[in-house]
Amino acid sequence: MKKIQVSCPITATLNVIGGKWKSVIIWYLKEKPLRFGELHKKISKCSLKIFNSDLKDLEKDGILKREVFAEVPPRVEYSLTEYGKSLLPVIFILREWGVKRLIDNPDLMENNEELKYFMEIITSTEDLSFLDKFK
Repeated sequence: MKKIQVSCPITATLNVIGGKWKSVIIWYLKEKPLRFGELHKKISKCSLKIFNSDLKDLEKDGILKREVFAEVPPRVEYSLTEYGKSLLPVIFILREWGVKRLIDNPDLMENNEELKYFMEIITSTEDLSFLDKFK
């Protein structure tokens, strides 16, 4: 685990999951391990440089486990550690709050067709009763 300068428990958490892609990586690994290419395909808008950097940071912080299989060609899988799984409730509540914010402020989705699409799916397929806690 890398040492970080923190001023409070919130910054200690944000130093681990902060940035544009780390929480997204954690989200996609919530159910099962994924190979490098599978995971990057899910967030292809993330550059390979940033993607690699975020994976290394999450691994150093003990959130991800990187497993290399001695095969030809070599196979690398990423999965959440038990410590990483303990972040899932935080990621879920951040997602829920974000859904509420986007429902309340649809202008935030302006010019973002991908986000509009995701919100359409979320609002048409999920039980949105979780939004009640944000009143």
